[in-house]
Amino acid sequence: MLNEDYKDMLHALSDEKVEFLLVGAYALAAYGHPRATMVDET
Repeated sequence: MLNEDYKDMLHALSDEKVEFLLVGAYALAAYGHPRATMVDET
């Protein structure tokens, strides 16, 4: 989930037609894909 300030920044960039790229956890959060980790807790 993105915080409101970050969402506002993304909307401002989009509104001004600025080209940008999201990477890593920010990209996952923005596009709604959960980040799964493979942890063996046995």
